[in-house]
Amino acid sequence: MLLSVPRLNSPMAFSSPRITLRKKFQFFESNMIETTMVIPYAKGHLLGQLKNKASMINESYNETGTEVTFKTFPETLIWLQKEME
Repeated sequence: MLLSVPRLNSPMAFSSPRITLRKKFQFFESNMIETTMVIPYAKGHLLGQLKNKASMINESYNETGTEVTFKTFPETLIWLQKEME
């Protein structure tokens, strides 16, 4: 069985995987929700878990807790809201 391998001087040799990967990311990101929340310092352990489950955009600190802006899937947002109660 012969495999078709693009020539190194071909534009497809390098651009095709990137385009495919970019489209895959766009597909998954289209299902994500961007939101901003304040996580109280008393619930700071949730911040570490959130960083593993979401794409962090911004993080700042104030007197009540850590304000985070992030993109995540709806299931993760529901999980976080339940944990914040």
